[in-house]
Amino acid sequence: MSTPGRRARAGSSLLELLIALLIFQVGLLGVAGMLLTAQRVLGRSQLIMRGTLALVRTGDSLQAEAGAEGGAVAAGEKEEPWGTVSWLPGGEGELHLLATGGEASDTLSSLTIWPPPESLSFSGDSPGGAGAPTE
Repeated sequence: MSTPGRRARAGSSLLELLIALLIFQVGLLGVAGMLLTAQRVLGRSQLIMRGTLALVRTGDSLQAEAGAEGGAVAAGEKEEPWGTVSWLPGGEGELHLLATGGEASDTLSSLTIWPPPESLSFSGDSPGGAGAPTE
């Protein structure tokens, strides 16, 4: 025959188990929410990386094009699978580039390229070593 104290202890252990399972489920929901947030942040960082790399690549090719033609670069834009790269020449030979993309065409990255100073030349036999700038 069981005593009333033993019955109360058996019921309280079942209640403790249910509370522990509830706390565990809340923790699992929190972890799932963090995983979704991390996935969204990772996707955004990949877009930013693609935009930045496209800006550098486009800026280099535009500078090479302008140097080969001996003129300035005209404003323009280029569509990419992830968004758009646009460029605009500045007042003193600089070139402003902007990468936009994502769901709301957010600004992913921007880059300004300035021309090197005319008095700066590079020489392999300078006191600073190979390729060091000299005046």
